[in-house]
Amino acid sequence: MNRDDIGKNTISNLTIRDLLRILTSRFNQSQICFGHGYPNALSEAWALICYAIDIPIFEREIFLASKLTKKEVNKINQLAARRINQRIPIAYLTNEIWLEDFHFIVDNKTIIPRSLLAKPIFDRLTPWLSEDYQCKNILDLGCGGGSLSIIAAHAFGESQVIGVDIDKNAINLTKKNVAKYNLTNRVEIIHSDLFENVTNKKFNLIISNPPYVDSKTLKNLPREYTFEPKLALDGGNNGLKYIIKIIDQAKKWLSHNGYLLLEIGGNINNLLAKFPKLKPIFINNDSNQESILLLSYHDLPK
Repeated sequence: MNRDDIGKNTISNLTIRDLLRILTSRFNQSQICFGHGYPNALSEAWALICYAIDIPIFEREIFLASKLTKKEVNKINQLAARRINQRIPIAYLTNEIWLEDFHFIVDNKTIIPRSLLAKPIFDRLTPWLSEDYQCKNILDLGCGGGSLSIIAAHAFGESQVIGVDIDKNAINLTKKNVAKYNLTNRVEIIHSDLFENVTNKKFNLIISNPPYVDSKTLKNLPREYTFEPKLALDGGNNGLKYIIKIIDQAKKWLSHNGYLLLEIGGNINNLLAKFPKLKPIFINNDSNQESILLLSYHDLPK
């Protein structure tokens, strides 16, 4: 897409609504992959425009009729061209992402936050847990940029949260996001390979969105995924490399009334073949209905 494609000779009449429509069409026609925090062409187009002209992403109606300057149109054109031609995910172009009304800093050294766990955590896991269930200690395994740790800290206001990750780039980014939300006194960040460097503490809730893409599938994913660190996606030959370790060890770290909340992608059949006696609660979501598991202390293997 050329820089002059959008708004050429009509700059004085081009509104945000016009540009939103044009970008949405262009994104749909380009067959780019919408798998990194924004579900479709419209949401990606809106996120790109909001970033480029610095307006709130949740207040679309106020600004739709506003006209754009030539400078703004040129900036949006440049970003849209990179999105289409190079297949760079929007979040890496804008260095930001929105998840359950939370704004997070993103950088190209870490995975883009988009976990299906965000909404159930935001809702305090109701109705699966009682409304008065107390999560005083929460562990986030593989915290990435810290999105789930931060959402958990807000949802469970009584909690202390520990976020761990093996990737030092993720640790550094998480610290920035935690500081952004003034949660440094409640969210501790530890460099650790899963439970390895966690202190001997019992947790009411362990949450994890570990790498779960099997190595063969990873090689055939759309180009957008190649911009993310392989370490954050690769779950080994059957996608269970980290999931098995977490399930095997979680009981040691949970309180007797505690729970493990785990995202596993499309690996439920492989998982039940490995743990045939496992009886998880499946958390409803808009994607794969068996991709989020809730396991109590008593449901976990010894």
